[in-house]
Amino acid sequence: MKIQEYINNNVNNLTKLDMLEFFKHIHANYYNELDITFMEYFLSLCGKEHEFCVEQEKLIQFGVLSADNKSNHVKRTLTEQLLLVENEDFHLLPNVGQQMKSTGKGSGVKYKNVYTLTPYALKLALIRSKNTKVYARYYILLEIVFKFYNEYQYLYQQKLLSMKDDKIDHLQQTVETQSENIKTVVEQNKKILNLAEQQGVKIDALHDTVKNLEIKIDELIKLVNKFLSGQVDLIYTFNNNIRDTKVLIIYKLQHKDDDTKYNVVLRYAGLNQISKSISNFTAKKDNESYNIVSFTTIGAIQQNMISVQQICKKLCNINALNKQTLDGLSNDECNELIKNAFDVIEKNKINKFSENMQSNEVLREHADSMKHLMKLDNQFNKDIITLFDKYLKEKVFDNKSFRVSKLCSELDKLYHIYKN
Repeated sequence: MKIQEYINNNVNNLTKLDMLEFFKHIHANYYNELDITFMEYFLSLCGKEHEFCVEQEKLIQFGVLSADNKSNHVKRTLTEQLLLVENEDFHLLPNVGQQMKSTGKGSGVKYKNVYTLTPYALKLALIRSKNTKVYARYYILLEIVFKFYNEYQYLYQQKLLSMKDDKIDHLQQTVETQSENIKTVVEQNKKILNLAEQQGVKIDALHDTVKNLEIKIDELIKLVNKFLSGQVDLIYTFNNNIRDTKVLIIYKLQHKDDDTKYNVVLRYAGLNQISKSISNFTAKKDNESYNIVSFTTIGAIQQNMISVQQICKKLCNINALNKQTLDGLSNDECNELIKNAFDVIEKNKINKFSENMQSNEVLREHADSMKHLMKLDNQFNKDIITLFDKYLKEKVFDNKSFRVSKLCSELDKLYHIYKN
């Protein structure tokens, strides 16, 4: 990818880059043959341009001077070859001593001239050096990167400005549209007010009408609730002894040796007979090779509302005599059959409600009566099933005793909530 493509991609993606990030990417991808390991040291000198803080040894390290240069040669190199000015670009550190190595003739301290430079002078020296071109190329690279970075900054700002212009145009268009809409609403309100004045509509009369309507709605809701209270005893088996309450349970069985084969069994049972009912049907020879994998309870519905035989006659793949499916049903077929059984019962219940409601002169005239009635009944039935499932699970899957007294106590509370 060329440098220009790199710039365009970052501009289009609105990628914000600082100068250092930009420089490092350009160097790594386009000028990586140039050694810039000294760059961190150079950056550390920024802000100290006119301080004499660069030791003479740095000139040796960077290849401007050799280690064996004598003091007078060092000064000539600085002034004549590198064109630096003493006491402006560099200065002498007086009386710098260096311990001489011990020889046969003796040892001692030898004094030599040592110079320190400003960072500005160091960089001039590196650029002007005849011994290496690395530093000159480094500063040329800085110039190249500076040029491209300025271009990136300019294009980035232009991109932001163009986006702001688009947003301003969009907002202006939105404001104009809203202004037109407001004008239209104002005109419509004027027409409504004029019409109200012409027809002599009074706010007090309107309030009275709304209040009367609210009273009628409240009376209708109370009537529906009272009607439902009567239907509770008609549809559900909550009579004098709640232990006699009957519930329809649909068991789903899976073959022990072939997990693709399923069976469905329908059973009505009173709460005080559920433990015996479960034991009886699991002990049957036909069911010995099956395990119960799930069960579905469908309310405490009276048998005289719809019998198991009536349900079975409306379903496929089920024997109405023994109230269970034929062998070999798939998992999907079993699930579909259970759903259909629930639909048969629900449809029958809705028909019962509808028939009974027709005998009520007030409710049959209001379409919302049935809707409100079914909403209450559905919640009632849902709460019943939740209780049954809780206690049946303990019996069927955890092999615990069926806590019929506890269940009946909770059912009785629930029954009286809806009944009253």
